[in-house]
Amino acid sequence: PAHAYAVIGTEGVDGQYIHGVDYGPIASIIAAGGPVRRWSAKPLTSVEQCRDDRQTIALGAASRWVLSRARVAIVGLGGGGSLVAEQLATMGVGDLVLVDDDTLGDVNMSREALVSWEDVGRFKVHAIKDALGKCPNVEVTAIAERFPGPDSYTELASADIIVACLDSAHSRDEVNRLSRRFMVPLV
Repeated sequence: PAHAYAVIGTEGVDGQYIHGVDYGPIASIIAAGGPVRRWSAKPLTSVEQCRDDRQTIALGAASRWVLSRARVAIVGLGGGGSLVAEQLATMGVGDLVLVDDDTLGDVNMSREALVSWEDVGRFKVHAIKDALGKCPNVEVTAIAERFPGPDSYTELASADIIVACLDSAHSRDEVNRLSRRFMVPLV
């Protein structure tokens, strides 16, 4: 079977088709439905380019759409998890679930991303959620509980991908069990 992906602009279309072993750029798209419209292959204008055009070049034209609809859960928001949260939000992931029961201490400040000294004493998930609130089009759910807890278990089971940034072997094992049980990919 053939399939394709495309980004349609006001004046043109850009994308790729795949049919068996044959693949290449889309020459045109015709939309059949009132009214019939045709888009020819043409580069998108600078207005239609989004803030992440380099990412689109690397991952393909459909990446923007896929990422904006993705739900990624991050368990553990220490030095690694806070950086992962920042990168996923700026890449355009539309829905992030943050899980950690730890509060920020002065010992965390040298390795935590997105937080400041004013956040010392707050739950990591709340401080990072507030910081990510500045990223456009990102919905953030903050769960301040140790995994597995009732809220975090439910939220992780409904994620598209889980990223485990944990330093406890027991917690990593529990996340792995949930991942296998609900067939959610685990990084």
